[in-house]
Amino acid sequence: MPAVDYLFCRSRLLLSLRNNNKRRSAMFKFKHSKVRQAGLILFTTALLLIVPNLNRLFG
Repeated sequence: MPAVDYLFCRSRLLLSLRNNNKRRSAMFKFKHSKVRQAGLILFTTALLLIVPNLNRLFG
């Protein structure tokens, strides 16, 4: 029976590692989307602050 216990333990370890990798990749995607969202917010804020002042510079 020790061989069966070893295989059972090994399969549970592999499943937990696979689930952990899925969790990690989901967190990476979540962080990536937050970075993209923050970049978009910074870009639009800069655009809203700069564009109205361009008329003063070139007008």
